[in-house]
Amino acid sequence: MKDTETIKEKIDIVSFISEYVPLKKTGRNFIARCPFHAEKTPSFVVSADRQIWRCFGACNEGGDIFTFLMKIEHIEFPEALKELGKRAGITINQSFTADPKWQVKERLFEINHLASEYYHYLLTSHAVGIHAREYLAARGLHERLIKHFMIGYAPAGWNNVTTFLQKKGYSTEEIIQSGLTISGNARPYDRFRGRVMFTLHNHRGDIVGFSGRVLTETERVAKYINTPETLLYHKGKLLYGLNVTREAIGKSGYVLICEGEFDVLSAYQHGITNVVAIKGTALTEDQLRLLKRYTSEIRLCLDMDLAGDVASRRSIELAEQLEFAIRVVQLPTGKDLDEALKTDQFATKKAIEHAVAIYDFILDSALGRHDATEPFSKKRVADEVLPYFERISNPILHNHYVKKLAVAIRVSESSIEEALTRSAKMRVIRSSGATLPEPVQTRTPRQTLLEEYLLSLIIQSTKPLLYLQIVAQTLTIEVIRSNAVRKLFSIINEKQLVDMKSVDQFLPQELVDIFNKAYLRNIESVTRDASTFEKELKQVLVALKRLELRRKLGEVATKLKQEEAIETLNTQFRSISEQLKTLH
Repeated sequence: MKDTETIKEKIDIVSFISEYVPLKKTGRNFIARCPFHAEKTPSFVVSADRQIWRCFGACNEGGDIFTFLMKIEHIEFPEALKELGKRAGITINQSFTADPKWQVKERLFEINHLASEYYHYLLTSHAVGIHAREYLAARGLHERLIKHFMIGYAPAGWNNVTTFLQKKGYSTEEIIQSGLTISGNARPYDRFRGRVMFTLHNHRGDIVGFSGRVLTETERVAKYINTPETLLYHKGKLLYGLNVTREAIGKSGYVLICEGEFDVLSAYQHGITNVVAIKGTALTEDQLRLLKRYTSEIRLCLDMDLAGDVASRRSIELAEQLEFAIRVVQLPTGKDLDEALKTDQFATKKAIEHAVAIYDFILDSALGRHDATEPFSKKRVADEVLPYFERISNPILHNHYVKKLAVAIRVSESSIEEALTRSAKMRVIRSSGATLPEPVQTRTPRQTLLEEYLLSLIIQSTKPLLYLQIVAQTLTIEVIRSNAVRKLFSIINEKQLVDMKSVDQFLPQELVDIFNKAYLRNIESVTRDASTFEKELKQVLVALKRLELRRKLGEVATKLKQEEAIETLNTQFRSISEQLKTLH
């Protein structure tokens, strides 16, 4: 048995996908809102019987446990196979030398791993790292934390890590591709020099890049330098510390989100282990979807300019769409979490525990800057708050904060609602000028839709062979225009298939997707009892017959216009017209 089949047998797809998105059982399948695009109505279907999934919404994609992991994690098949193999407890013996993209990524993972060990060794065990050790000690970091998070030091010099990796057998081009080396005019040189190095892991624990901080701040150099975008590192998808803190996040019920590596390290050292850091103050959709696997509440400990930061506003909107409970931590002292914990850890922990709801924070923040008794100040408060409030999709929350704003600035609720409507309209008008032209939507022909629906009826029925006979008695094979549907009907009939769970061994690869789509289509309402099902089947067959007759009628009409064999064609036209009249 192949490794892929063994893994599929050992890992239940429903349990696995449930770790990424909550599934709800409906009939024999499970449904959810698709994790790959925003939607209000669930269109994502998972089958426990066939261990497959399908999106019937905007994605229109489907597959098995491997394709799901590849799509949601943005990884290649070899990575998915290794990850799932580890989960299933089996050793993967396959070689992926034929996969060039995976070969490149694997080499980059190796380079990053070696570089991380190199930097860590120089920090903890070499004389060159003494000043960095003193710096970290002054920042209050314990040795065990330095080891746990694999912190290192990049010494001053132009080609230390480059030379080290070249001696390990890696080409200059590969090292440049990893982001550790920059291609200079004269010769390549190290990107990170004279900096404390934070190893950046993805949530699975793979080393994807680095962040380097100077020991002494000056205006001549940037305080932080990060690995550039590479095949492995994507700033908007990474959350620093998640590989270490994800279990604590799941147990605590929320995640504390801060800005920098030192915030995470300080929080972790003070016993706050459900923490991650982002680069900057704006959360991306990828980061939010990643966090959604572990919790449904986020507590923001960020320096967010809620009055004017469009990116921050977008982050909150995305979080609300993903149904996060959003709270804001108001630090009692210090410019960031690290400083606050060192100044007064008890007050800071209390602030985290009593974080305020995001919309209360937004309103209180605006009221703190403007005098709500003055008419124009009331308008300024509303101008700041409304762009957030207008996006609240939950009607209970919406009503609550409309009332709260109305009371705060002493106006009627109806005026707030009117302002919200106007604000929403203006946002649409402003955005419409900047949007690209809508792509032309191509509609699937009715013939194709009917044939795919007919396929679903047959393979989801209790008696597929019997109902195939009814199809054959009603329609000629030419009426079915889809080659794929015809082939599938032929396979079911020839192999005398009754149990569709065992159809895989007979399906050629090009038919798998259309079969799975038909198998997962939700037609439970017409398959509950035989009479309803047979009535539906008859209606579909009649509709297909009618389409075929109309097509023939059109062909005859075209020939009549060309005045070819008019008498014979008139006879055919009358005959087909009579057949159409008899169809009800």
